[in-house]
Amino acid sequence: MTVTGLAFEEDRARESDVLAHLTRCDARFAPPLSSRVDLPAYAHRLHQRARRFEAWADGALVGMVAAYFDDEDGTAFISNVSVDKGFLGCGIASTLLTQAVARADTAGLTLVRLRVGATNSAARRLYEKCGFRTCLDDGEQVVMQLNLSRAIQ
Repeated sequence: MTVTGLAFEEDRARESDVLAHLTRCDARFAPPLSSRVDLPAYAHRLHQRARRFEAWADGALVGMVAAYFDDEDGTAFISNVSVDKGFLGCGIASTLLTQAVARADTAGLTLVRLRVGATNSAARRLYEKCGFRTCLDDGEQVVMQLNLSRAIQ
């Protein structure tokens, strides 16, 4: 399914937009995001420190990938991938992931990592489709990584 009228932007959301989006998506995280982090504090941290790749529809933030870029060690860590329920299956997450990876590559980073629940097979398939490979699986959490082209040049 595709959605018309989507706008893809970087770092446009206000902190309140990020919090509202995370709250709407909370229950679809496994386990729920609010059971692991304080949502207002997490929204603040993402707004202040992360690069955010955002999907917007009708003035609402409906999808977000948030990543921390570390120029010193050449890595990016994707902290959040979330899409509002009504927009699942539209390719938003893969588009935002692709944008985040492209920006990391352009910034000269060599590696992108993320962590996902071991039982979250849908997310793991998405990440594999985007080129990520498992590098650590402790049975509860899986760390996946993508080596960028600059790493092998």
